[in-house]
Amino acid sequence: MKMTKWLVLMAFALISVTVSAQESKAEYKAMKAELGLTGAQVKDLKGINENYKAQMQAVKADASLSDQAKREQLAEIRKSKEAEVKGMMSEEQYNAYKAKTSEMKQTKKEEGQQMSEEDMAKRKEDREKAKADKAAKYEKRKKDGN
Repeated sequence: MKMTKWLVLMAFALISVTVSAQESKAEYKAMKAELGLTGAQVKDLKGINENYKAQMQAVKADASLSDQAKREQLAEIRKSKEAEVKGMMSEEQYNAYKAKTSEMKQTKKEEGQQMSEEDMAKRKEDREKAKADKAAKYEKRKKDGN
């Protein structure tokens, strides 16, 4: 039974990674078209994103840092990334890139707020169901004399 659960979890993880990689490919392909990037620029951008993503994950995972120190280090990493991205693009490409990333951030923010409201409603529903189940069990025990 445990092996089956483990295999199912691994299958979901593999599917998630595959879907994420496909979405990432599509995003870079769209950026190439929208920003007029060359193949070399797309390759450079991927490298920059991977490098800084790894740095940010390391900072976030560092339990020895305070929340404030993490925020400061993450801000510095973002600043360095932006400078590197700006340096590899023309001014026109960079302006289009900034507009596109701002649009993506806004979309994610709106989705996050929407999900939060949905999550809150689901949690409330789950709590009410758990409360009703608990009351039903209590009544059953009371009725059975236990």
